[in-house]
Amino acid sequence: MSHLIDETLEIARSRFSAFGFDEAQMERLLASGERDLRQELNRLQELLSEPSISAEKIAFSLHAVKGLVANLGNDALASRIQTLEEKTKRSSFVEELRSLIG
Repeated sequence: MSHLIDETLEIARSRFSAFGFDEAQMERLLASGERDLRQELNRLQELLSEPSISAEKIAFSLHAVKGLVANLGNDALASRIQTLEEKTKRSSFVEELRSLIG
């Protein structure tokens, strides 16, 4: 999970800098983004550890993660998550998701 967060924050820092944000603004945005992303990824891991996995809850959580990483500029990860979100209707999606988030 940490590698996803680190990668996303690195991309976000570069994008925010290109937009002209100063260091203080970037730090606030990155801290907020990291907090929200960590919280939702933890929720996703909790959902995956439940004895009875709810595809609907996982799809909802994936949608939230996708929005967070897209807002932070990690378009490649957002695309991968979109694909997983679409796969929630199939039984193999749980293993693919576990592989992605570690």
